[in-house]
Amino acid sequence: MSAQKCMSIDAIVGPSTPPPEPLSPPDSTFDSFSSSGSMSPTYSEVKYPLSTSSPPSSTTNKHNSASLDERRHRNKIASAKYRAKKQASMRAMAQKLAELSAENASLQRELSRAKDDNKALRQVCESLVAKQPQ
Repeated sequence: MSAQKCMSIDAIVGPSTPPPEPLSPPDSTFDSFSSSGSMSPTYSEVKYPLSTSSPPSSTTNKHNSASLDERRHRNKIASAKYRAKKQASMRAMAQKLAELSAENASLQRELSRAKDDNKALRQVCESLVAKQPQ
């Protein structure tokens, strides 16, 4: 397995620039619908601009391949990091569960002793009240 060097997001995407203004259709796109007679244009009546700014396909394929490999590599790292974080969280929760279970058991024993003491004291009180002369 070869070690891959991580690229920065700016190296892949390019420097951050403000988003361009939204494009609006040219005025001549919907200027006449007389041939169809309806309010919406037909396919042949709409004029679509041709795109001439596409890079050569060999450069695009190399860039896309490198970009895809880089994305896969970053995703693999992020997935491993997520799994490690989740495992640590699960271990911490299991530890907390064990602590709370032990504390609960201890409190249950203490409650049981307090109930027994209360019952014994009530019996003592009842016996003292019964022995008192009226």
